[in-house]
Amino acid sequence: MLLSWLTTDAVASQSRDLHAVEPTVHVALYVRAALEDAAVPRLRKETRMYAGFPQYAAHFERLGIDPEHTVITPEAAADDMARYRDAVDEVVLRAITPTDASEDYARFVQVAARLRDETR
Repeated sequence: MLLSWLTTDAVASQSRDLHAVEPTVHVALYVRAALEDAAVPRLRKETRMYAGFPQYAAHFERLGIDPEHTVITPEAAADDMARYRDAVDEVVLRAITPTDASEDYARFVQVAARLRDETR
């Protein structure tokens, strides 16, 4: 089961519910992440864009969540990564970088790997 656009609390609850119904289900979360300050404007822009689509707006309203609380930002990355990893079987990060340069993506991978190792 692939989930997305959820807060750490919402995904923990949904993951528990899914495992209660089907213990062998694999629950993965697709979460957008900006791991450096220079990438935050792009993250905010993408978040606002999705929040403007009627289906996504209905999702956020139905769950009573702020779309800004469903993404990983640099200041909360370590805590959010740990909480998301504790809640689901797999976390899939959508890399949001300052630009589309390969160096930015390489830096993202390095930071994500460090955070993964620190939150084991």
